[in-house]
Amino acid sequence: MKADPSIRPFAYSSIRLFAHLPILPFALSLAAFLLYLRTLAPGLLDGDSGEFQMGAVLLGVVHATGYPLYLLLAKLFALLPVGDPAWRVNLLSAASAAAAVGVAYLLFHRLAARVVPDAPAWVPRAAAAFAAAALAVSGTFWSQAVIAEVYGLHTLLVTLVLYFTVRWAENGERGAESGKRWLWFAAGCFGLGLAHHRTIVLLIPALIAYVLMTDPGVLRRPRAWLPSLSLSLIPLLFYAYIPLRAPHTPYLRVELVPGEFVWLYTNDLDSFLALVTGSTFGGSLGLGPDLLDRLRRALAWLGAQFPGPGLLLGAWGALWQLARRRADFALLGLTLLATVGFCLLYRIGDIYVLYIPAYLAFAGWLATGAAWLLGWLAAVERPWLRWAGLAAAGVVLVSVPAFSLAGNFAAVDRSQDTAARDMWEAILAQPLPAAAVLVTNDRNEAVPLLYLQHVEGQRPDLTILFPPMFSGPQWADVGGVTGQALATGRSVYLIKPMPGLAVAYDLAPAGPVVQVTGPARMDLAHPLDLPVGESLHLTGYEVAPGQPQPGQTITVTLAWRVTGPTPDPLGVTIRLVDDAGNVVVAWDGQPGGAFYPPSLWQNGQRLRVTGQLALPTDLPPDGYDLRVGFYELPTLNPMPTPAGDIPILGRVIVRAG
Repeated sequence: MKADPSIRPFAYSSIRLFAHLPILPFALSLAAFLLYLRTLAPGLLDGDSGEFQMGAVLLGVVHATGYPLYLLLAKLFALLPVGDPAWRVNLLSAASAAAAVGVAYLLFHRLAARVVPDAPAWVPRAAAAFAAAALAVSGTFWSQAVIAEVYGLHTLLVTLVLYFTVRWAENGERGAESGKRWLWFAAGCFGLGLAHHRTIVLLIPALIAYVLMTDPGVLRRPRAWLPSLSLSLIPLLFYAYIPLRAPHTPYLRVELVPGEFVWLYTNDLDSFLALVTGSTFGGSLGLGPDLLDRLRRALAWLGAQFPGPGLLLGAWGALWQLARRRADFALLGLTLLATVGFCLLYRIGDIYVLYIPAYLAFAGWLATGAAWLLGWLAAVERPWLRWAGLAAAGVVLVSVPAFSLAGNFAAVDRSQDTAARDMWEAILAQPLPAAAVLVTNDRNEAVPLLYLQHVEGQRPDLTILFPPMFSGPQWADVGGVTGQALATGRSVYLIKPMPGLAVAYDLAPAGPVVQVTGPARMDLAHPLDLPVGESLHLTGYEVAPGQPQPGQTITVTLAWRVTGPTPDPLGVTIRLVDDAGNVVVAWDGQPGGAFYPPSLWQNGQRLRVTGQLALPTDLPPDGYDLRVGFYELPTLNPMPTPAGDIPILGRVIVRAG
């Protein structure tokens, strides 16, 4: 049976279309996606990731700067009929990051093709594939592809802006009117970036320089760029999501007193502007004495992304662009410089993730350096020398992503990470009273409970508090938050042991949690009136048992009032001294520890510390002086008192056994 001639044109056009499909970038994206899927977190996470999972499923409002585009896309992923909702939100990061790898190949191929224009077609393709693969398995980028986070989507939008801008320049160089559409695409993606992660504005210097260097007369033709500028502003309408959804976000309401709710976000203009501008982070910007240390750390992080010969090859690519293609150098160099400069000034704990656009730019130089190397070797006339050189170059190029893949896999793999759910399932398995208040010093630890309550309906009666949940000094630290929790009159529990809080509260272990039974008792058996330095005032002490026997352990409790800024860290020593001045037993500690150090103590606050002294079994029955001293750490400088650095508080009578 002969084929119908009428279908031949369709068949031929289909074959031609298939032949022009971007198979290599698709293959790279697919390989990256499968890798990210293999290492993807299986579900609920803590911190920002848990908040994004919850916000996406509930279409809620999250922390500054709001991320409305991300939440809407994550909601679509949360509707997928596979896995649990938290896992589906994680999946968005894997898909976005994998797509970014494919687009990065397209960008790198355009840049690499300019290095050796007369080289075989496989040269820029191989160079671009190498650079895209190196980016895909770089530690920081990969780590954000396996959790619910905003940086996979952010990298995709940044890469699209750069790619479409390069395509516009190519069409402009050929005088093609169709180049306008590429500029529109770039502007549209830039606008979407504004509705997602506004550090995309760091691209502006690079984009302006590249456009002016490619088309110096563009400013005299406003019709060429005004429509694109307008298009980039339209996605800002996504921020209307925040006032529309804030009233319907249940985790923004906190029930401190039964029946009375306090809102974490006030749905008014001032709060909206503070949220979308991220003004609360303004205090984190600025120079500091550790600027050089931060710069060294940034360089070390860059080296860790592209190990082996990666740094040298990227540096050579940058130098080649500077000498031969300065517009391309400006596009990548200013992207890297603006990103690094901002990160050096922005002093937050997870700043390392904001360097990803700089790594993308450096990967562009990797592609340029690799294209030069492969093109130079491909032009060698002697076949045996050419093939030997290309084989050696192939080994070198493959080693960069191979080392990253092997070195980063264990550190990045989150496929077994169930810690957040496991922790809270253990806590919720305890017989916690109805309407109990739970306290933590870490907001990141609180987020999974909110997810379990509002998404899965587990123990909605519980309230979780953490600093600085609300404004005011009483909410600034975990000690103040614990006091606010007790003031509600409800049962209060710490979600984990925080021994330092014993200076202010009576604590009782209750499985994995710790019950706060009330403020620490300060009416000790022996009142005192003894100033210590300029920051403390001893108000009492007691010893239990009162008349111990040799071999027993005695507990000494000291109470004081805070009268000023206290050295942090602070040490305290408690000693029993015989009449000859010999120390027979001593205890040293740091009141407040890591959870409630002296830097958090408030002026006028009453605190205490408890030390235990194990009496020697051969200690002669007698009277011993109880001496106490406070000192600064690590210098061991004593805090003086009117009675000396280590004054005698009283006598401890050790009786015969």
